[in-house]
Formats: sequence, structure tokens, C-alpha cells
Amino acid sequence: MIIRIFLLLALSSIISLLAADVAARISLTQITSSLTQLGIALMLIAFNLLVLKVLLALFKSTILSVTDYFSAQNSNKRRFLYFQAKRNQSNRLFYFKTLQIRYFAQHEINRLLIKDNQRQLKSLSQAIQKDIQLKQNDIPATTFKQLQCENRTYLNRQDMEALLKLQQRISTLD
Repeated sequence: MIIRIFLLLALSSIISLLAADVAARISLTQITSSLTQLGIALMLIAFNLLVLKVLLALFKSTILSVTDYFSAQNSNKRRFLYFQAKRNQSNRLFYFKTLQIRYFAQHEINRLLIKDNQRQLKSLSQAIQKDIQLKQNDIPATTFKQLQCENRTYLNRQDMEALLKLQQRISTLD
């Protein structure tokens, strides 16, 4: 409706300005200035009306958006999405905390296994050393020194199988 009024006012303005041009050609100065002022006033009113229509439409759109945003349905929807996002965040946090706990538990298990293996190796090496000391009088000095050297070497390399074989070899010496 307002667009039609705008178009009518703009058309009237153009007609008034054309009439003023015709009057100027005929040399009617009094009518020319009146028609020009009327044309300019009509054009100004038309554009002001159009700007007013745009502003009213913008205001109406803003009011509708604000009322829609604060409506109970959308408020509940936002609250639901918030709690859903919090739940997803908690699930992710739980998952990563579980991974972290598993990692540190596995790390602690590995540390304890290494420490236990070292204790077992040291204990086996000490038992072998006692066996060598017991056999010291029964074996030659070079063999005695070689067995002690092998015992230290295998202990330093942390070679359990070599220490076990050395213990078996010592037990068969007579």
C-alpha cells in the first residue's frame, strides 16, 4: 500500500516538474516556480515515505526476532541444547580422564615390572656369586675370574637368560 502511494507521489512529482519545464518554455515564471516547488515537495514526501516504510519494516522485524528469541519454546530449546552440550562435554572429559588414568596405571605397572626385574637380576647375580665362591677351591683361578666377569657382564646387560645359563654351567662344574 505504501509502495503504491510512493509510486503515485513520485509520478506526481515528475509530472509537476515536467509541467514546470513546459511553463518555463512558455515564459510563465509565477507558475514555473510554484510547480517546481510542488514537484520537489512531492518527491521529498515520496522518499521520506519510502524511508519510513523501510524503518518500520526493520523495526517490526527486530521486534519479531526479539520476541521469538525470548519465547518460552526457544528458551526451552536453548536450555536443552545447553544441557546436551554440557553432557557431551562431560562424556568427553570422562573418556579422556579414563585414558589418562589407564596411561598412568600402565606406566606405573611398567615401572614396577622393571624394578622387579632388576631386583630379580640382582638376586640371581648374588646367588651365582655365592655359587662361584663355593666352587672357588674346586676350579682354576682363570675359570673363577672368567665366571665372575661373565656374571658382572650379564648383570650389567640385564640378560636374565645368560645369567640362568651361567648358573646351570656353574652347577655342572666339578
